[in-house]
Amino acid sequence: MNISDSDFHRFVEGDGKAFEIIFKAYYKTLVSYSMRHGLELMEAEDIVLEVFHRIWQIREELKSPSALHALLYTSVRNRSLNVYRNLRNRTVFGIVHLSSFSRSDPVLFPYQSRFNSDLSPFFLSLAWAEEGGISGRAIDVLPDLT
Repeated sequence: MNISDSDFHRFVEGDGKAFEIIFKAYYKTLVSYSMRHGLELMEAEDIVLEVFHRIWQIREELKSPSALHALLYTSVRNRSLNVYRNLRNRTVFGIVHLSSFSRSDPVLFPYQSRFNSDLSPFFLSLAWAEEGGISGRAIDVLPDLT
């Protein structure tokens, strides 16, 4: 990605158009880069948006287009690895792993009718857990950590 010095300096000064130019130049490549670290498209897109948001906040500290380039890639890589590790740990430790239940169970998988039925139990249970739907049946499948 080559961004011009003038676009970079306008970006540092807070120009929204320059931000848009830089965002469009990097977005697809950074999403692809994030996905190479084991993430799904939606997770990768979220990470790239978070990174751009953070860089916008610290833009005045950037010294050159090459520093911006390095910061974008390093930030996306680090955040992707953290998210991947956290998702893997959830599955390994059974925090959200409900695949032992029937996918047609309306208590455990209330989103089944709203989402594509091909979604994995992990993602359905994650959506359910994020809505606060943890019940005694879900807690029963957690491993004993004592």
